[in-house]
Amino acid sequence: MFIHRLIAARGVAGGIARLAITGTLVACGVLVAAQAAQASWLEVSLPNPAGAFSELNDISCTSPTVCMAVGTSQGATSQVLSESRSGSSWTVHSVPEPAQGSSLNGISCASADACIAVGNAPKGATGARPLARRWNGISWTILGAKDIPGATRSTLTEVSCVSATRCMAVGDSQNSTRDVPLAEEWNGGSKWRIVPAPAVKGTTVSLLSGISCTSAARCIAVGYSVKSGNFATLAELWNGKAWKILATPTEAGAAFGAISCKAGVCEAVGGGIAASWNGTRWSKLQKLANPGGNTPANLGSVSCTVKHTCYASGSYYLDAVLTSVVEYFNGTRWSVQNANITTSNDSSGFGGVSCATPTRCTLVGFYHDPDNGNQALAMDFTLRWQDVSPVPVVSVNGTLGSVSCWSPQFCIAVGTDTTAQPFAEFWSGGSWNTQILPRPKVTDLDAVSCPVKFDCVAVGSIVRNGVEQTLAERWNGVFWAIQRTPNLAESQRSFLLGVSCTSKSACTAVGFATRAGHQLTLAERWNGKKWQIEATPNLKGKTSLQLNSVSCTSAKACTAVGTYVIGKFAETWNGTSWKLHAVPTPTGGTQAVLGAVSCTSAKACTAVGQYNRGGKTVPLAERWNGSSWKPQHAVARGFSSDFAGVSCAAANACTAVGNAGSKAVVEYWNGKTWTVQGVQSPILGSVAFGLNSVSCNSPIACMSVGTYVDTTSTQLIFAEQYS
Repeated sequence: MFIHRLIAARGVAGGIARLAITGTLVACGVLVAAQAAQASWLEVSLPNPAGAFSELNDISCTSPTVCMAVGTSQGATSQVLSESRSGSSWTVHSVPEPAQGSSLNGISCASADACIAVGNAPKGATGARPLARRWNGISWTILGAKDIPGATRSTLTEVSCVSATRCMAVGDSQNSTRDVPLAEEWNGGSKWRIVPAPAVKGTTVSLLSGISCTSAARCIAVGYSVKSGNFATLAELWNGKAWKILATPTEAGAAFGAISCKAGVCEAVGGGIAASWNGTRWSKLQKLANPGGNTPANLGSVSCTVKHTCYASGSYYLDAVLTSVVEYFNGTRWSVQNANITTSNDSSGFGGVSCATPTRCTLVGFYHDPDNGNQALAMDFTLRWQDVSPVPVVSVNGTLGSVSCWSPQFCIAVGTDTTAQPFAEFWSGGSWNTQILPRPKVTDLDAVSCPVKFDCVAVGSIVRNGVEQTLAERWNGVFWAIQRTPNLAESQRSFLLGVSCTSKSACTAVGFATRAGHQLTLAERWNGKKWQIEATPNLKGKTSLQLNSVSCTSAKACTAVGTYVIGKFAETWNGTSWKLHAVPTPTGGTQAVLGAVSCTSAKACTAVGQYNRGGKTVPLAERWNGSSWKPQHAVARGFSSDFAGVSCAAANACTAVGNAGSKAVVEYWNGKTWTVQGVQSPILGSVAFGLNSVSCNSPIACMSVGTYVDTTSTQLIFAEQYS
């Protein structure tokens, strides 16, 4: 009987480096389709008791990979069930129980070796009494719960522990006329004590189904009441001495099922509704997302890791079939998450969810196997890179060289195909769509920047009258149009390789131009009306100078990085002029190149590229603190690896992408070290693939684009999303 707090169950910006891949390239096609991101929730294998129907009702995790779950199983006999997680392994544990038909409904762990589970055990032919068990890291032991004298049926539904010796459990107790709240406190001894919780006046039902405690003297419990057949939300506050009913928002049929509190802020969820508690009062009711048409979700568990970052689990009915669901709350709205069960089933339901961090959660529940009945289920949530490549009808040759996102749901990526024609792809949260760009005879787009929604600028080069000149194109949300850009006087060739916009009227683009046999740095500025060339310094005595990338945090604060023959440098813009800066190479390194830069302020920038160390090409990362550059130690892999793009969502949160041999590489900077993140191969199969650019709206929301070669030696575009 899957009863865990389910109300229905109660009957009620870009760079110069690009992936170099050799191979035979075939005819180009048009991108018209797309693939949605795979789920971040993944089903994990559980050891179900042999021959038993099993359900897991609740879970508590003390770290991303250490959890304890409880529920029920029924084989030859009906018994309570406990399974623990350690890393990727799950283990079934024996739990002492007073009689068949017992159930563990809720659990709370203060540490890996201190858990309390609560539920109910049979009482007579049709009744029930409270049940509690304690986990000490080795085994479960009996921890007798109190029953209300005269009650015919009493159940503990949820428990919250603030330490190994202080817990509060809630549920309900029935007699012949009423159903009233039940609350019990445990202080580390061998017994529980009942702490009376008031019932709503005039109701036939008042019960508590969820609780969250932030201290021994601060708990909030939620549930619902029924008066004259009408349901209403219920919340009660524990102040260390007594329970007090709180005024709650409600509507016809509204009921709370669970609550989670962090830093004085709580989120309660239930059947189709949710509400936030700010420590003083409740918000208006929030509408949950409807996972199946007009059918509302019935959420029986919620876990919040920080203020207004919550995951909730439960079920809903889809064509009269019980179906599991997970929803995410970002502080403003609820959205359904992709949490598909991969095992064949004809119905399913999620019980408890527990998140150790904002990006690491585990949930439990059940799925119904048509042949073997209900089977215990667990799913794991962790952010990871997922392939979201545009899927062409026919092969598309070329590369996506740059991407810019103004939100995780909206991105623009630009590139050039093998016939020297530019193209752009628009990401709308679940699919890519090709955009039509002006198509001069020979054009190259190298970088794009989107300062606001539906407004982007892309830069590159165009061949006019046999001469390569600067190019800028602007997207206004409807179409792309070429902007007039100046070229360095008497130059033979001019290129724009990087661009950064802080508003519609403030963009800076950088690149290079050749004049009189010399390759010089080039910078241009958009003021909302026209592009103008800005004077840039050049290193004396150096050849083949160019600026590869630029990042601006305001109209008066930009940082650009560049290269020259066997060297690198940086320049900063203060709103008036550009200034040169030396960039050191790591000790023992040579032939350093900087291809991309990302700044979160004028005094916090990260630039990436590559350099030679001991005969191998290795990734290069440099940090700007407002006065000088300092190398960082990135992770080198294989004989050759490099960074091509970087994006910093915060000073201590940067993501760099590039290549390691024939594979893509992603590394993350947490303010202290660089660590490698896993990345998927393109879905169509590949013999080589690399990432050229990345754009992050937050440390946990990034989009990266690049190029791969499939098994027929066709060069194609692909995208990876971190979500």
